Amino acid sequence: MFQSLSHLRFVAGWLEKLATNIHEPYVTDSGPSVKTYYITALYFTFTSITSIGFDNVSLNTNAEKIFSIFAMLLGCKILFDP
Repeated sequence: MFQSLSHLRFVAGWLEKLATNIHEPYVTDSGPSVKTYYITALYFTFTSITSIGFDNVSLNTNAEKIFSIFAMLLGCKILFDP
């Protein structure tokens, strides 16, 4: 049920050390997928490059992030087209 990092010869980070100290398993198979990581990174990159700003409102789903990436590209095309 739980996947522990106890097979490693070293402590992988502070979370693993905390889990060892309180005798609770550290679950490593939870969290977003790799696809979501890449889409979020691409969204953050385009937000920074187009200087829109990340601000207080951030998108939650992959579909929202992909849509805004295309909207940013379209906005750059319209704004900077000679």
